[in-house]
Amino acid sequence: MEDLYYPSYHFRPEKNWMNDPNGPVWFQGNYHLFYQYNPYGDQWGTIHWGHAVSADLIRWEELSTALIPVADAGEIHCYSGCVTIREGIPHLFYTSVGTGDRGPKTGAQQWSAVSYDGMRTWERKGMPAIPESLHGDRKIEMWRDPFLWQEDGGWYAVLGGTEDQKGCLLLYYSDDLEHWEYLNKIYESETYWLVECPVMLPLGGDRYLILYSPLDAVHYMTASLNRRSWTLEVEREGIFDHSILKNGFYAPNTWLNDPKGRMLIMGWISEADRPAASGVNGWAGMQSLPREVTEEADGTLRIRPAEECEMLRGKLLANEHACVPFQTEERRIRLASSRAAELLLHAEVGEEGRLFLSFFSEEEGREETQLVYDGKTHRLTLDRSRSSLWEGVNQRELSCCLAPVRELEIRVYIDHSVMEVFACGQETITARVYPKLPESTGIYIQGQDEVRIRDLKIWELSTEEGKRRSQ
Repeated sequence: MEDLYYPSYHFRPEKNWMNDPNGPVWFQGNYHLFYQYNPYGDQWGTIHWGHAVSADLIRWEELSTALIPVADAGEIHCYSGCVTIREGIPHLFYTSVGTGDRGPKTGAQQWSAVSYDGMRTWERKGMPAIPESLHGDRKIEMWRDPFLWQEDGGWYAVLGGTEDQKGCLLLYYSDDLEHWEYLNKIYESETYWLVECPVMLPLGGDRYLILYSPLDAVHYMTASLNRRSWTLEVEREGIFDHSILKNGFYAPNTWLNDPKGRMLIMGWISEADRPAASGVNGWAGMQSLPREVTEEADGTLRIRPAEECEMLRGKLLANEHACVPFQTEERRIRLASSRAAELLLHAEVGEEGRLFLSFFSEEEGREETQLVYDGKTHRLTLDRSRSSLWEGVNQRELSCCLAPVRELEIRVYIDHSVMEVFACGQETITARVYPKLPESTGIYIQGQDEVRIRDLKIWELSTEEGKRRSQ
């Protein structure tokens, strides 16, 4: 059976289950990416660490499995973590989970491993590496996902968890990666019972960008770290991607040592709602495109696709601009036909204007996923109510509000069953869609009232490896 949903340019291993990105690191001239991986099937279970390498963040080579659970030590899962480099030697930290009193709620441990052959193989070193006894009388449950960074001549580590049914972040310090000191609980959520997969990126001085995943949309905050009390003084909070758990972007991680000095983020795009009746199996999950994050002088975050994403561009499918008489009206205009493409749009949308972009659209409109921008409310909405004729597919609407801009910029990536939307460098929306009909390939535009297109381009996208796998 033809697989309508396998991605042609989003990275994933050739088969089996994938989830969180782990330990992104630049090492010996390449980007390395590890990830949660079940080598035995397309469902979550028996979690290993997969490993891939790339020279450009786009074309990935799948390598041999990096971490295999140590059954003799009671380990059955290698949960998420990170990789850091000490004196040219890679060190890996992760959450080790077993059964019984080694379960994820109360018995998870933080283990480490080291590689002496360029990260092809790993030797366990600390079992545990960061001991739970550092907490003293504190009862931290669901303790997981170490993230390390180097600063002040040593290393800091932030981990997530829950205490008294409140999600929290905990901070540690070591000057040698072997002996650790617990500093404090630096953050506690009033909304979520669990905070996991934290990422803490230095912004300069004592300021940090912090991402965390609370079994909901990924959140961020910018904050200052008070090094006397070891507490966070939060400046700004928000949602990093307007998607939902098990149906979009989750558990992001970052390359702290990008050779270009960028903050690069990649997240897991989950697979929970793929219709079983489609007959598609053997794989689940993929990684998002790499995103570059910057902070403006006023503290506003900017999120855009990394420049390397332009390498994916192939045939130009549509090219409309202000020099030709192209205006949207009430009628619907077909722009292109593709299941793997990038759309880049610049438009002026007045207060009375509404802009509609449709993807994965069948000619008669029986199936389509529609992106709508309202000039009065500045709300951008991803309408999935007709995204699939399959039963049981998540059709929840996703939306966000944009700050008023003179010119709207919309950048949309579609890849067979996934959409990544970037709006004005301000907001992102990631979602899974599963059009049932093979002919649901149309890309359309429609406008109402005060809408003027300045520039619109659509490219066909793929990598050669992705194209081969999706055929």
